[in-house]
Amino acid sequence: MTAVHGYNESYDYRQMYDITDLRGSIPRATLRPNTLMSLIEDNEDFSWFKYLVKLSGLQAVFDGQQAKFTLFVPSNQFLKKKLPRTVIENMDKYTARQIVLYSSLERLIYMPFLRSTPAMYVNTRIPSSSLLVENLQPGVTTLNGSVNIIKGDVTVGNGVIHIIDNLLVPRDMSISNVDY
Repeated sequence: MTAVHGYNESYDYRQMYDITDLRGSIPRATLRPNTLMSLIEDNEDFSWFKYLVKLSGLQAVFDGQQAKFTLFVPSNQFLKKKLPRTVIENMDKYTARQIVLYSSLERLIYMPFLRSTPAMYVNTRIPSSSLLVENLQPGVTTLNGSVNIIKGDVTVGNGVIHIIDNLLVPRDMSISNVDY
């Protein structure tokens, strides 16, 4: 019997390596202006969080035009006081991804809504995880009982950023020196 499916044929691909690649260097991806990712990229005070977003591979998500996210971004100014940089630098991809997803909401939520009630839960981008938002003191909005919103409603084309004073970590994760 003779095989008709071609498994017994061999191909010589050696000639392919002799061809010079005329396409040139691969162009670098550029960020769209006025997006969550471009704001994080351009602001030096968000460099630690930018590292986490890049490590997690979520740059394209926050650079998308159709995204409408709320993002809680920690300021380096406050993180340096509460967390050694080595915690961020030595973080693995899974942990970084969970922290970034936990710090983002699927919809736009502005400060007036966050301050509209003494306490509420808002769902994060991690299924079955939520943030506790509390307004127990006038003018102070707290997330999960320990993270304060320093500045709210930094609006860009595809979302809104609220600047916070600590890293938001899912309750089922533990990172040294990070309060929940």
